[in-house]
Amino acid sequence: MGVRSRWLGLAGLDVSGALGQATTLAASPAPTCPPIREALPAFLAHQVEVGEIRASTASAYRNRLAVWAYPLIGDVPWDRVSREQIGAILLKIRAAKKSMAVLEGIRCPLTRFYQWQANVNGYRGA
Repeated sequence: MGVRSRWLGLAGLDVSGALGQATTLAASPAPTCPPIREALPAFLAHQVEVGEIRASTASAYRNRLAVWAYPLIGDVPWDRVSREQIGAILLKIRAAKKSMAVLEGIRCPLTRFYQWQANVNGYRGA
């Protein structure tokens, strides 16, 4: 019991109902975000629309993400993807001896997406 609720209780107010409601709200699951497989293509389309990237760049990103990222993290909600999961994808690409272009084709759209979420929507990370 917090200090404030003790004082309210001492003042004769019933705090048990409010405390029960607070624990119920805390126990309810947070709304989930769409899977990264759905969120990234929409983000890339928006970036093309506003002129941040070219359509050919977005197409290359989509292809590389489909081959390397989506098999591992495609069904994970975008706000639940961890740095470790992204690192595992990059290590898999390095182990396959792919070029830096393939690495950047995964890293760049993910970096831009999470920067955009942080700057536009106030996302603070998992």
